[in-house]
Amino acid sequence: MKLPDIGALLIENNRSRAYLQRMEFCGMAPSFAIVLQNSTGVPTPGQRSIDLSLDQPTNTSKSMNFVLNEKEPIRQTLERLKVPYLLLPTTDINSEPVSDALKARSESVWIYSGPGGALVRRHMFAIGKRYLHIHPGIVPNFRGSTTIYYSLLQEGSCGASAIFLSEEIDQGPVICTKSFPPPTDRRTIDYLYDPLVRSELLVEVLLQYRISGSFKTSPQASEGDPFYIMHPVLRHICILGS
Repeated sequence: MKLPDIGALLIENNRSRAYLQRMEFCGMAPSFAIVLQNSTGVPTPGQRSIDLSLDQPTNTSKSMNFVLNEKEPIRQTLERLKVPYLLLPTTDINSEPVSDALKARSESVWIYSGPGGALVRRHMFAIGKRYLHIHPGIVPNFRGSTTIYYSLLQEGSCGASAIFLSEEIDQGPVICTKSFPPPTDRRTIDYLYDPLVRSELLVEVLLQYRISGSFKTSPQASEGDPFYIMHPVLRHICILGS
């Protein structure tokens, strides 16, 4: 079932794969997709070669036996779902081709899965679209970068927040949040665990949208300072803590 008024803004990485594949698993699909790609042939940010020595962690939801296919290209999933899409030869989320493509579409809500670390600039909000983002941390306590590691270090658990992006980093209105136990193998956090937990919360939000036809949000509390990219030594400590 295609979701009315919902588009997807994607890049070729495991997060986008997890979003689409889990939506398919749950019988849903966006109405349209815009796929950003690197025209030089260099792997896009966040992409990796498949490391078969690491087992995929069991999905955190016991009720959904979802398994991510890391090898499947975004376009293949979209074509199987019969979702029309546009390929753009850029990985700059704030570029004119991206804003023009969004302006040309009727969908008002866009699932955001752009390049890691990229910030959506002011002019992208001025075109009248809302960007549904699954942030890897419980806001407002864990805003900013690599928050899945900070949460693990401070609280022994991980979390995700479904929010609509705003001009302020991770301070947009909240749809819902969810906590998750850490993975058994913490080496999988960046490329498997993180996409899996984010996709799990995404489909919960979309399933509720499919029922109600709207998103219920609440403003964030003002307190909470942003985190910055974690030092490699601290990240290594988090990984060794398993």
